[in-house]
Amino acid sequence: PMPFRTHTTVRFGSFEAQWLEVRDATGKQVRTMHFGHARPEVVELDLGGLADGVYLLHIAGPTGTARHRLVKAH
Repeated sequence: PMPFRTHTTVRFGSFEAQWLEVRDATGKQVRTMHFGHARPEVVELDLGGLADGVYLLHIAGPTGTARHRLVKAH
């Protein structure tokens, strides 16, 4: 994954995302977004107030769940 400082762009492509959540290294949920029927193609994710480190992004939709690692670093 490409490290970022405060914001990162999440592109869903053809995946119909219904919600996403970000968890820190301890498993604590630090961000959640619910999309309902909107199902965006792109979301700007702001982790500016959080510590540098590795986070896990979960994205769920009607066809399954995707997981990606995020690296926040200055």
